[in-house]
Amino acid sequence: MKIIEDIKKDALLLLEAGFIALNHAEYKAAEGLFDAAEALDANRDLCEIGRGYLALHKMQIPKAREWFEKVHKRSPDNQMAATFLAWANIMDEKYHSEGEAACEKILKEAKEPDIKQFANSALEFASNYSGPSSSPLNLHKKTQRKRH
Repeated sequence: MKIIEDIKKDALLLLEAGFIALNHAEYKAAEGLFDAAEALDANRDLCEIGRGYLALHKMQIPKAREWFEKVHKRSPDNQMAATFLAWANIMDEKYHSEGEAACEKILKEAKEPDIKQFANSALEFASNYSGPSSSPLNLHKKTQRKRH
């Protein structure tokens, strides 16, 4: 039993290393680390959030949405998945309003300060740099959204 517990701990370290690699734009390394973590029985939701986060980094928005939706449907109380899904929705013109509404809901319901900050960052991004009337090449400032 101790060996199995140690392996599961290693899997979580690999998962964490995958997020670190991703934040350093080491996409192949991140993908390999997520694969290894999943093979060692890491938290399924976190592995899939990692894969969605990887897709988001690569601007593969529909793919990111698929990963986040998969986790959110299976674990509707997972606020991390809900917030990542909201981010992906905000970055997709078709689902932009849905993403903003989801962030507003998360801000009202979330207990974790990091989740609230993440949702608030998504709303700031939405109000400043995205949506039907904006693009990354047209960085005009809209009315600043009030911080929660």
